[in-house]
Amino acid sequence: MHNLLAGPFNCSVDTAAALQPGGMLAVGKSSEEPSEFMKLAVDFISMIMVNIWESMYENANFESDADLKCGAVTEEEIDSIDDDMVYAFLEELSIFSELETLAASNMGIAYNTIFKKTKNEVIFKAADELEDKALKRFLLKQACRSSPIPAFNTPLAATADPVFYSLHSYWMKHFARLTLERKEGFDWSWPTYESTCWGHGEWDHPGWTEAGLRADGGGSGSRLSNREIATFFNPSNPRLPYIHDNLEFSCMDS
Repeated sequence: MHNLLAGPFNCSVDTAAALQPGGMLAVGKSSEEPSEFMKLAVDFISMIMVNIWESMYENANFESDADLKCGAVTEEEIDSIDDDMVYAFLEELSIFSELETLAASNMGIAYNTIFKKTKNEVIFKAADELEDKALKRFLLKQACRSSPIPAFNTPLAATADPVFYSLHSYWMKHFARLTLERKEGFDWSWPTYESTCWGHGEWDHPGWTEAGLRADGGGSGSRLSNREIATFFNPSNPRLPYIHDNLEFSCMDS
């Protein structure tokens, strides 16, 4: 979420302008007003772009450390090449491969909502033909020049994000509703991908204790694992020291 809220700035494409009538993404179903899928796809691209830039750098797709732009194709050329060439560059620069790598780690649900792999190509799942082509050009253009990001975009500085605390308390409300509804097909298993960052694993023990979380003064002073913390925050836990006034979300009920 911090990638999306903090965001990179000074990108190749002004996203807001691109979505306006006459912009590069104002095509097909989105010609007058961006479709809900178009907005979702653009949000997803914005959120994962830092990962794409990292991959582009590691794969030596940028010209130099001082000039983080694509060596294979310029921004100006991206505007003029045909749709087949756009797709060819997305493959040549391993952008689709990086997206699949992210999907295999911790973004599988988001990836499968946005993309669909057919026999011949990767497409934007719910886009019409014109939207699909425009989104691919948008993806290539954003990927081909790395832009600055705010300090609080990075995980280790996330708490400098001015909306950090309100965002996370709102997330707990979502977690409570998901837990109580137990919708069929929702994957509650812990991610199994290996992380080089300690503290993400199911049985890693960060600094929280039951005594520190409970409001009645009871509980052990031993550190809880991430799995135990998730269990503690189950809204059915009678020792949880708070209760939500409601679990309604207009965006989920519409």
